[in-house]
Amino acid sequence: MLLKNSVIMRLKKYGFPLGICGATFVLCVIIVVFNVTLLKKPLFQQKTDLVAPSVAKYEKDGNLYIVDDSGLRLISMTLDGRINYTITVNTAEEYTRFYDLAVDEMGNLYVYAMEVETDAYLTKRDTIRKYDRAGRFVKNILAIDYDENTEERPRFFPQFGSLRCDKAALTFSRTRRDRAQIYRYDIYRDTLTEKDFLHQGPHGGTSLQDFAVERVAVKDFDNFVYTTRDGDIYEVRDAGSPVLRASFNFTEDGGGIIPDFPLYDSRGTIVFIDVISSFLYYLDDAGAITGAVPEMFLEEVFTEEVPAQRTNYGLWEGRFSGIAGELVWYYDGSRFETFKEGLLLPLRERAAVMAVQICFALGIAALLLGLYLLFARMLDWYISLIIKQAVIIIPLTIIGFVVLYSVFSTFLLDSLNNEIMNELNFLAEYCSSLISGDDLDSIKSIKDSNGETYKRIARMLKDVVGENKRKWNKAFYASVIKVIDNEEFIVAMSNDEASLFRPEGFYITLDSKEYALVTEGKPFSSLFINYTGAWAYSNFPIYNSGGNFSGIFEIGLDLMAFNINNLKYRRFITFIIAVIVLVILAALILVMSFVINQLSKIARVFDAIALGEYFSRATYSAKDELGTVSLGLNQMANKLQQQIDYIKKMNESAIHFVPTQFLEYLGVTDITQMKLGDHVRRDLSVLFFDIRSFSLHSEVLSTQENFFFINKILSVAGPVLRKHNGFVDKFIGDAVMALFVDATDAVEAGIEVYRRVVLDRTTRIKVGIDGINIGIGIHTGSVMMGIVGEPERFSNTVISKNVNLASRVESLTKQTKSGMLITRDTLNQLADKENEFQHRFIGLIQAAGVNEVIGLFDMLDALPESVRKRRLATKRIFESGIRKYHIKEYRAAAIRFEAVVKADPSDVCAEICLSEAKKHLENPDLPSVFVFNKK
Repeated sequence: MLLKNSVIMRLKKYGFPLGICGATFVLCVIIVVFNVTLLKKPLFQQKTDLVAPSVAKYEKDGNLYIVDDSGLRLISMTLDGRINYTITVNTAEEYTRFYDLAVDEMGNLYVYAMEVETDAYLTKRDTIRKYDRAGRFVKNILAIDYDENTEERPRFFPQFGSLRCDKAALTFSRTRRDRAQIYRYDIYRDTLTEKDFLHQGPHGGTSLQDFAVERVAVKDFDNFVYTTRDGDIYEVRDAGSPVLRASFNFTEDGGGIIPDFPLYDSRGTIVFIDVISSFLYYLDDAGAITGAVPEMFLEEVFTEEVPAQRTNYGLWEGRFSGIAGELVWYYDGSRFETFKEGLLLPLRERAAVMAVQICFALGIAALLLGLYLLFARMLDWYISLIIKQAVIIIPLTIIGFVVLYSVFSTFLLDSLNNEIMNELNFLAEYCSSLISGDDLDSIKSIKDSNGETYKRIARMLKDVVGENKRKWNKAFYASVIKVIDNEEFIVAMSNDEASLFRPEGFYITLDSKEYALVTEGKPFSSLFINYTGAWAYSNFPIYNSGGNFSGIFEIGLDLMAFNINNLKYRRFITFIIAVIVLVILAALILVMSFVINQLSKIARVFDAIALGEYFSRATYSAKDELGTVSLGLNQMANKLQQQIDYIKKMNESAIHFVPTQFLEYLGVTDITQMKLGDHVRRDLSVLFFDIRSFSLHSEVLSTQENFFFINKILSVAGPVLRKHNGFVDKFIGDAVMALFVDATDAVEAGIEVYRRVVLDRTTRIKVGIDGINIGIGIHTGSVMMGIVGEPERFSNTVISKNVNLASRVESLTKQTKSGMLITRDTLNQLADKENEFQHRFIGLIQAAGVNEVIGLFDMLDALPESVRKRRLATKRIFESGIRKYHIKEYRAAAIRFEAVVKADPSDVCAEICLSEAKKHLENPDLPSVFVFNKK
């Protein structure tokens, strides 16, 4: 019970702040979990920077749309650098990249998004998504899912593109291995229409190897333009046959143009980009080209640090936008601007970031404060040892396993990376021997993409990676690279993403040291991350029959699956750690439960003993530490029981000598607290009663019989006094002094004592003596109660003239032959209960040894019934005589007293009053009070 009360008190003190900390922490965790992407952003972030942008389009609503962060983020911004909204891919739910976009007349956004396999170099899903003007997802207009059963499952490169909104329709294209498709989405009718077209160029053929369409740009459903892999541009007008608009050739020796990313401007003019220089050109109907954006502007952004690279761009009403490294550029015909840093975030996004960050900080603070309150106070609380040990052991166990896991996983990850690099080096060296250097040397022009030599190399690359169809090879890619003027150009890739002589700078470029290693016949491998993901690759030189360097064979591995498996591995290890911790905790509980159970039993024994159940004992008797504790507890309990019993007897004996009420009046709860000189003043009624003719009785009784006689009478009187809330202060030989707080209790006790001792026949039988008589006197007044004596001997006593007066009143009962007398002060304290008693006034009296005059009353209720009736019959005339006596009409008083004596000869008090009246007739100068000189 004591422990329970202690726990409740501590809970009241610490439970509320702990509850607040816990609730705050849980609320903050919920908010952060549902907004975890915002947690990664800096606190109080006002602006953002572009990181790895891949698409930049100026649209008809006057805003610039940027696909950023390796395709994971799409930004809508104004030309003054203010962001309207941001759409972010949740990589925890989908591994998706944005590739193209368009905006309709109402500001709705349409986006091409591609979801890829996490463990393969393959596309998982293509979607055309619709968002409203605030960037909220509306629906998927088109969704194509691919799995292992899908025929011609696309590899990891975009199939859709050229999204364009014109009037009430969205048009876009899809380029596949063997054909191209045009789609038209009616925005108002919510209908989607598609049609296929086959390229019938000068080389003909539509087989998997021969299909030459590189990229399609749609003007509307019946008008579009497309580029081919060999550098030609064709246009289809009004659903007619393709017409060659321009033909370009890039050669190894002379350079040239490779057209790509064709678009229509607002006038219907074709615009394309040269992937070699990244410059943009207009193409007129005659096949002539002119610069669309002055080269002077583009030369500023395409520097040595930002090499020329394949990129996407946007065009609307003569306004261009594009990408240069991590810069977004914009040109409207007169001004040229770039955007990279300091894009102002929307207020709602800033507020959301701030709120999540503050919640995170508040959650950490609540956790730390809660842990402080918990750990700082835990050892003081009545908490199970299992919990206390678990709180200590579990964190230490987790820390130990985490440290061990970190060291082990780091070592294992390094080992796996080295193994991956070794395997890639082996594959690069082996597969490079499969590529003929002579064939590679024979490819000099982009037009060679139609020749058998190029097709043989492309076919070989697909065979090397097994067209990514099997579990072991679906994450690999392979490419063949030529080096022209220290620049790398892709000849062929296994995934068909790059056509002949595509600049390698779009992916990664070897520096001079790495290039030197490769040209010396040494493999070079590395890990890198770009906007498409994480990759491991190895390069090995290709030699011709003369032993000369012809090019580079590169084989790479998509590490997405590796990273995801590594994450799964880490989660699995975390799960194992959690299981081990739980097993340790379970073992701890099993081992400690028995100990805790026994300790709890011992604690209950302690509680029982503390509550006064001294007979409680521990039952555990095994020979161990708990058995020793139990044995010691039982021995202590035995000794304590003996001491308590002895003290109890001592206290009971002490109470026989010092009443507990006396201690209470002194304000002392324990007799051991009494001190010499302790005192208190109280208004009490003092009752004395004395045994009449005790000396006569003692003469005929032996000493033992005398004690028996006194104790029998006192044993009758004592319970009556206690019954009426009084207590015996002291026994004085054959007399008793008792104290009462209430005068009524004192009078009632006196009447009952007299009746029980004098009038009750059973008392005479019990004592064995007839003719027992007592006298009782009561006076009420202020008394001083306290402890007197010397340091070695204490005694309780009551000191006051009122005590002496009460004793004198009792002694007057002998002379007046009354059973019980009380003073005027006592009668006044009876208040409205005075009429409940029968009494008569016997006058103003001055007792022996007392200077003051007191009014005295004879309590008739204490007399035998016959005597009481005689006294009541003469009461009126008797009290009339008393009044005459005190006003000195002694003759009238004497006449009245004579009448009383005549009517009741046994009334001794009336005889005394008659005698006093006659005495005063002879000597009128005497005081008109009754004087008793004898005690």
